[in-house]
Amino acid sequence: PHCHILGAGAIGGLFAARLTALGFMTTLIERDPPATQRTLKLVTGAHEELVSIETESPNARGPVTLLWVATKSHAVLEAVSSVAHRLTAESVIVSLSNGLGYHEALEQKFPNRLIAGFTTAGVARVHPNKRLIASA
Repeated sequence: PHCHILGAGAIGGLFAARLTALGFMTTLIERDPPATQRTLKLVTGAHEELVSIETESPNARGPVTLLWVATKSHAVLEAVSSVAHRLTAESVIVSLSNGLGYHEALEQKFPNRLIAGFTTAGVARVHPNKRLIASA
């Protein structure tokens, strides 16, 4: 399946890199993508890896069948609403934001299949202006 990742921060970048490495077609959905592709540098210990990921804006067309949400919990509902026109009855939303209460609001507004979880991955943007992600 094609994985769309909403939230291009450290966690979103990590999931995009990992899903791409596993062979999934992956697209990062960014508010204002500067290009149609972004190269991420994933650093794990002494290992460095460059991964190219497609990017698009929330306004892009075409269905989203598997949506990974990696935004801050307070931004989840607004972020998913920005791509609502692309969700279908078969769409699955995987929410990975920490916090409480937003899952219920998301499920009410989008009666799609929702998988709610959290991550304990240690991820940081090493340099805020570059797509360099360090994973523990």
